[in-house]
Amino acid sequence: MRDVPLFITYRRDDGARLAGHVFDTLDGVYLTVGQERERVPARISVFMDRNAVAVADWTESILRELARAQELVVVCTCGVCVEQGSEDWVHKEIRWWIANRPDRPPILVSNLGPRWIPQLIRNRWPNIQLVHVDPDRAGSGAGDPAPAAAWLERVTRRIENDVAGENVDLAWERIPNMPGLYHWRKDKNLKYIECSESYARMAGHDSPEAMRGMTDYQMPWKELADTFRLGDSLLIIGRSPPRENVQEQEIMVNRRADILVTENRLLLKSGECVGVQGYFVDITDTRFVLPDGPRVDADGSFCLGALFNNERLSKEEVLVLQGVIRLNYPDRIAAEHEMRTIEVDGLIDSLRRKLQCTTIGDIITACITSGIPFKLFGPTIIPRDTP
Repeated sequence: MRDVPLFITYRRDDGARLAGHVFDTLDGVYLTVGQERERVPARISVFMDRNAVAVADWTESILRELARAQELVVVCTCGVCVEQGSEDWVHKEIRWWIANRPDRPPILVSNLGPRWIPQLIRNRWPNIQLVHVDPDRAGSGAGDPAPAAAWLERVTRRIENDVAGENVDLAWERIPNMPGLYHWRKDKNLKYIECSESYARMAGHDSPEAMRGMTDYQMPWKELADTFRLGDSLLIIGRSPPRENVQEQEIMVNRRADILVTENRLLLKSGECVGVQGYFVDITDTRFVLPDGPRVDADGSFCLGALFNNERLSKEEVLVLQGVIRLNYPDRIAAEHEMRTIEVDGLIDSLRRKLQCTTIGDIITACITSGIPFKLFGPTIIPRDTP
């Protein structure tokens, strides 16, 4: 059985009771994680300093438990909101988490409302959500048939999504096997975890399953593996920006090809980076005719052109389309542009209609084949001369 360690940070002066309630409710809860066919049982174990055994150095114990924790639970009270000097251990614990788990936002609980969320958390995750927990109403049913069960379900669902690790289905919608679109995903160790049929075939393999666990050193382009892996590693740790419409050369199993690559970090919905993902199109012997004039109008809107009945995208639709092409989750697109996720979902539905598509994969393929990314991001290749 898998252990899921949690760490609770709180202010003893005004948060001990709520922290104790969270501990009593979560500690020992059983759940399951993983994909449908690979789901395994797990048990939540919560660290709270009131229940810790006596040790010679309590600071060392705290840091050890923080490093072990899968999730950080912050009890947001008025005492936690304000930092109380250089020896404020609640804020030290939060800062440690931000520095060492930058892609895993903490779980915030409070019975007072969002105004008491510490500013250093807001600075890192501006749109972070708060779970309302009221120990006085736990199990009372007053105005809510099961208030304790309601917040417990929200927290455990979040934990299940986060701790599924490499077994979780990371795609918010899979890119289909479209002709001319080569798609892949790698984990943090730069091993392939998923790819399209077309990508597997151009690499000389019978199926995407045959490539799982392999690295670029085992591919036809192994002489370029060091370069590819360096770029992937820098992208994962955030020291390199996503690539958009970058021209490279690919060594396929039977030929060399000029390709146009888009690559981004592979994120869980929690925001944790677990690898890289990308796609490319084969542009060998292709001559690009790039449009003259501004690509996006001054007000941020964009005309799709005659191919799409001259439909016009609003500024918000343009921003969402850019996020879709970059393989970002709707949640992440919403956070980046201060929208609500439900708004982003509605804008994606509108994009499907205007681009005459049914899936996210269709939208990406339609954009690539019609040159829309060049207009949205700007060209990154030199147009080929006519032979």
